[in-house]
Amino acid sequence: MTITPDSRFIISGTKDGIFTIINIQTKKEVSFRSNSSQVLDEKEKIKCLEVSADGKFILADYKESIKIIHIQDQKEVFEFKKDRHESPSLDLVGSITVTPDNKYIILAFSKGIIKIIDFQTKQFVHQFDNMSSKSQLIAKIQLTVTLDSKYIVARGYRNKIRI
Repeated sequence: MTITPDSRFIISGTKDGIFTIINIQTKKEVSFRSNSSQVLDEKEKIKCLEVSADGKFILADYKESIKIIHIQDQKEVFEFKKDRHESPSLDLVGSITVTPDNKYIILAFSKGIIKIIDFQTKQFVHQFDNMSSKSQLIAKIQLTVTLDSKYIVARGYRNKIRI
């Protein structure tokens, strides 16, 4: 669950693949799925989500992809497919965040991998490996970005913080 930067909406996603947007002032609630299918399968469960810094997009982690959904239209505008054959740990995203300048999407995967993707071009920019002390799965890497968008702060295995 998250709140848009302008504090107008609460956004949540469920394991049933349903997004709910609540207008904080009016309490009006809208629920929808990013795909129009009424049949839910394992790959449509929302695992974690974030809102872009400009408050226009939802970034949602699914089993096989990360989707960007326009909040106003409630339509999917882009999908990153995870290449699980290349790296099986990429299906386990612990955190998604967007830099305050809205330039980059930062994804923290299990096994301590952090990927940076250009928000506008949707192109891969950089990857940090081995953010964990051990090669075992990390239940969750917590991410935050400084307000000037210059530093990523990550906390993972044994609460060790890395900048």
